[in-house]
Amino acid sequence: ATLPGFERADGVIVEYLSNVTWDIDWIECPCPGVSITEAERKKRLSLGRNIDTYDASLPPMSRPTYITLEGVTGAFHAEREGLYQAASLALRTTTVSAKVEMEGMTVSHLDFVRWQPQIRGYGQSGDVAFWNESTRVMGLTEPPDFSLGTLYLTLRRDDGTLTTPVAVTPGPTASDVTLPGVPDFELVLDDGLRDRPMYVLGTLEDCDEDVKIAAISDGGKTDDGAQLFDITAVIDDDRVHARDTHLLPGPGDVQDPIDDGLDFDSGGGSRLLHLTNHTIVGNTSVGDVTATFTLRTDGTAGADVNDTGGYPVDYPSEWALFPIEPGVSTAYEVRATAAFGGITSGVVGVWMPITTDLSWSLTVLGGGVEVGFFETLLTIEMRQAGSTVVQVRRTITFLITGVP
Repeated sequence: ATLPGFERADGVIVEYLSNVTWDIDWIECPCPGVSITEAERKKRLSLGRNIDTYDASLPPMSRPTYITLEGVTGAFHAEREGLYQAASLALRTTTVSAKVEMEGMTVSHLDFVRWQPQIRGYGQSGDVAFWNESTRVMGLTEPPDFSLGTLYLTLRRDDGTLTTPVAVTPGPTASDVTLPGVPDFELVLDDGLRDRPMYVLGTLEDCDEDVKIAAISDGGKTDDGAQLFDITAVIDDDRVHARDTHLLPGPGDVQDPIDDGLDFDSGGGSRLLHLTNHTIVGNTSVGDVTATFTLRTDGTAGADVNDTGGYPVDYPSEWALFPIEPGVSTAYEVRATAAFGGITSGVVGVWMPITTDLSWSLTVLGGGVEVGFFETLLTIEMRQAGSTVVQVRRTITFLITGVP
């Protein structure tokens, strides 16, 4: 078993190609018992993500490992893969190994196998040497140790599968056991060209230990020249497979929808729905401050702050890379979502057609009276009217500072 240490990773940061920005993005995936960082929480809130699984009582991840997922383009997909990897780091910490003969040819990487170590007091295994179907007495190559309590017997069928463990009782001799019924396959014991049926014997817990094959390598050869294999496996934990179930899409949902978002003008192919992140800064030293962001019907945008110079600011080609003719903007919809205190003016939380200029504002009282740091993140999303696919998403940060 690998015990946790100070250098052991407590989470995974996944790098992937975002289908929203078509640029490299990252997402935090903490191990069980650890939470995302405050920076990640703010990022998810700014994107309108549900963070019900965030738990402020848990320590934030501080020693992550980094992985890149080629071909993954959705945030939910990346997070699900990362949570699985993080849970595997934390919960799959016990490995087992053995040197085997031709059994090493029957398994592949990540196969599930039943593992029975030859440790006294844990379990027993061997071959079936004798079988009497009428009395259901089975002779074993190793005498069973019933001092452990009730023993359960599992047999390996000819195709390599295992029978269901059944409770057995002592037989007429020290090497015999009595089965409650007849096995569901024919036991061949007298063929010199094949192995006899193998058994696994132990308590019910011992007979139910499944492991996942992690590595198969050359184990050398026996004195007779037979090939050997070194097999390493990890004891699985069901919690690993359930780590991302809260992110599974529901019936009919498309978890990470992909849309090309193209709308061509007659002049040759510019892309609509292009937004940029902006930060709007104000200072309350001059009085009450109102910071405003506006999306206009002509495809442009603007920012205004009533406190100092430098504003208003115009953003040409903000959401359309070519001039929009009157009425074209109504073919698109916008939704704003606010985090960290919200905004004081403007509609949020609903999709609205761009029939008029749309504005959102944050007002903070000033005049040197209030001291503090005011931040609101406004997430702007856009899509074609009638579509359910968000084609672009960006963040407008309202940043208002106080004075001593």
